[in-house]
Amino acid sequence: MTAGAAFPGGLTEAEFLEAYWRSALRAPQVVADSALRAATLATNSDRLLLVGFVAGQLAEACRRLVAVWDALADRRYPVARSLLAPLPDAARWALFVDEAGRMAPEQMLRHLSLGDDAGALDAARKLRGEPALAELAPLVEAHAGGAAMVLVRGNEWHRPDTEPWYSGLDAAGTPLAWTSGGDEGAAAGLADLTAELVAIARGLLGAYVAARLSAGRRE
Repeated sequence: MTAGAAFPGGLTEAEFLEAYWRSALRAPQVVADSALRAATLATNSDRLLLVGFVAGQLAEACRRLVAVWDALADRRYPVARSLLAPLPDAARWALFVDEAGRMAPEQMLRHLSLGDDAGALDAARKLRGEPALAELAPLVEAHAGGAAMVLVRGNEWHRPDTEPWYSGLDAAGTPLAWTSGGDEGAAAGLADLTAELVAIARGLLGAYVAARLSAGRRE
């Protein structure tokens, strides 16, 4: 078996990294935007499902951001190899939010061994400026548990101060977690946040990929 055969599609390590940066990290944003556009033309019942789908893409963007952070922070293992691991869970998301929240952007770059790359520094500043990442923990928990992301209204799970709330439901229909919700305007906010987290993850990983390519170290 060649070294590249261990990566999907027989890609080399460098090819996999570039493909991950170009496609896997962007996927939640592309899908969320598409679902949001479809929701504007959908029936009421279908719109609820599509907005829930947007919430699921936000959760995936959260988990992929942590995957990139962990892969860059722990260079005992090849970054590409680390990105092949299952996406981080809700407990790891909570630790990440606390860890990143204690660092200045310049400290983040040192922690991730990204030097003084301008794109990475911009991504780190955006990450440091996100005010409410901890509030996404229930959404990440539901997504990591394989829950369906749906909207619920007017039942025993309803929070009286906000309608609707996004919920992750298990196979029996039991709510696993709540996160802030609302109408289509709130759904657009979820899609915007998805795009922001995708941009941060791509900015961090992109600095590493660019350094690899400029050094000519293709496997």
